[in-house]
Amino acid sequence: MSAPAGGPRVVTRGPEAPPGTSRSRSRLPAAGFAVLLLGLLAALLWGGYETRRAIGLQGRVEALSGELVRARAEVAAHERHLAAIRASVADLQERVGALADLARRDPGAPALAPAEPAQPAPDR
Repeated sequence: MSAPAGGPRVVTRGPEAPPGTSRSRSRLPAAGFAVLLLGLLAALLWGGYETRRAIGLQGRVEALSGELVRARAEVAAHERHLAAIRASVADLQERVGALADLARRDPGAPALAPAEPAQPAPDR
């Protein structure tokens, strides 16, 4: 089966091919298939791990969301309480200012009548 020098070379396949060539070709697809199966198995295991991790993280997100809602409600309650304190302090400052004005007045001056609230005009 050898070709003359300088002539075309004949490649044979099938039963006439040398025995070492056919064995190495049959091993390559089997090895490739094994590598493919191992890669698929690794991908499945990794996917399962990531799925379990994602489920755990989802539970953590839900727990933290609940804590955040409670914390926001607590902050809102504190803000309302601070607003009430500010209003009380403003009222107290107003009264202390009125007392300070009263203390500065001449004790011999006639007393001023307290200001009466304005009467609404009657509807006609």
